[in-house]
Amino acid sequence: MTDHGADLLIRADAVHTLVPGQAPQRALAVRGDRIAALSPDPNGLDHLVSAHTRVHDLPGATVLPAFDDTHTHMIFAALGAQDVPVHRARTIPEFLDLIRERAAVTPEGEWIRTTPPPTGRN
Repeated sequence: MTDHGADLLIRADAVHTLVPGQAPQRALAVRGDRIAALSPDPNGLDHLVSAHTRVHDLPGATVLPAFDDTHTHMIFAALGAQDVPVHRARTIPEFLDLIRERAAVTPEGEWIRTTPPPTGRN
């Protein structure tokens, strides 16, 4: 990364790496399509900022770079958004609270769905 730094720098409240035993980080640098560096200090990667670096300061945000939805039909995603409005969550505790709220009104034995059940049609 010595030639031009990072393409993207995110400073956040927590960057969860999902590496067992690693504490949440506070800064994440991306180059191309790869995470290039992490830092526990929100300003710890500032040396990677160049004229073309997009910088996002998100002091209240949680970043979950390891989540990857590998297959979504947009219509099912839109319909499923009515079940648990996860887009409202800014942190993992808020995400869990949304699921708990939905679970509180879900009849016993029923699943909380993010997509509608299959209709039998292709």
